[in-house]
Amino acid sequence: MTDRLIYRYSNRISADSGRVILQYFQPGGSKRRLQILQRIEEIDDHGAGETWKKTQALFENRHRDFAGLVERNFNRVKQFYPQAEKWSAKKQLLAGAYFSNEYTFQSAALMNPSIIPASGDRAGSVEFISSLRAVGEGHISSLVFQGGRMDGNGELELNNIPITAELPETVRMYNSSSGEWEIEFADDSTLEERVIFPVTEDESNGIEDARFVRFSADDGSKKYFATYTAYDGHHINIKLLQTGDFRQFRSVRLQGKAVSDKGAALFPRMIDGQYVMTSRNDGESLFIMYSDDIYRWENSEPIYNPAREWELIQTGNCGSPIETDEGWLLLTHGVGPVRRYVISAILLDLQNPGKVIARLPAPLISPQENERNGYVPNVVYTCGAMAAGDHLLVPFAMSDYCSGYARASIREIINNME
Repeated sequence: MTDRLIYRYSNRISADSGRVILQYFQPGGSKRRLQILQRIEEIDDHGAGETWKKTQALFENRHRDFAGLVERNFNRVKQFYPQAEKWSAKKQLLAGAYFSNEYTFQSAALMNPSIIPASGDRAGSVEFISSLRAVGEGHISSLVFQGGRMDGNGELELNNIPITAELPETVRMYNSSSGEWEIEFADDSTLEERVIFPVTEDESNGIEDARFVRFSADDGSKKYFATYTAYDGHHINIKLLQTGDFRQFRSVRLQGKAVSDKGAALFPRMIDGQYVMTSRNDGESLFIMYSDDIYRWENSEPIYNPAREWELIQTGNCGSPIETDEGWLLLTHGVGPVRRYVISAILLDLQNPGKVIARLPAPLISPQENERNGYVPNVVYTCGAMAAGDHLLVPFAMSDYCSGYARASIREIINNME
């Protein structure tokens, strides 16, 4: 039955070394920073203007507002050299350019996508937003977005990806013990331009595998949450990202002994007055947990252990579950021989999601021959799926190099369970 239920789209989103973000750059410590600023002061205004003109010509087509970005970096460094306030405007921009560098945020991999519906109409057409984990130099992961649309017939259309990419315009950091931050992108930035790069120390080596879900509150309001793994190079933490418009975001580290491992995924609504999540708390099995507080998770219990040959090493969720009349449809990943990753599915009881009531007897998606080679070979992986009528739209990574989309019938998946 492997892959028989799945239709693969030809659309692919690949790693791209041509897309860059402009970051603040400080070579060396405070002494070297002072030396560089002193050298800049020695440049006369004419020379500074000419050098700035050449620099701007080289880089302005690679960024939507290159002058504004380097001005922002100048404002970060001028506090260390009060004389800089008296420099000419072009000299200040040039100074900002000296304290800037480009970073190729998705040059190595573009993987582990999730997806949420953004809007729909009566004809069955659904606009969606995918999040993807982009990996660049030094294996640092950030979060990027891809918008698109699926019509009532299941045809797929993806938004164009601009060459320019943008970091947030505003960054606010709060309590360091909770790793809390808020960011805001420019009003005129597009979804596909926005890059969420690590903000706090606890995620300095990566924002990994965001699992987005459209959450329905008891009062009928909607908001978007994403659980993700924050990695500082040595330790992991699970953090919760929240947004209402995908322009402003807030992140807080989750607390409690039940959020000790990767792969937490929030259910799209509360059950009996409690928030519900699945995770892989022992490194190999699927767990479920309940909490009155979305930010604190103390208790968990195993609900599904590796059992079949294609998941014998470990299993876990592939994002938040989909609610159906028969139960919660949860995509799972399984790791088998030669660390080969596949995607399958189980069905959880609607009222008691800690009870598995059915499962697919075989993988739903396995790496095909043209999907086996990449940054990490022999892997298909997703961090979420979206229902549109009977269509289940699944974005998935292919060996961590690129990502694509597949479609299946929810009815056929459930009918093939046992």
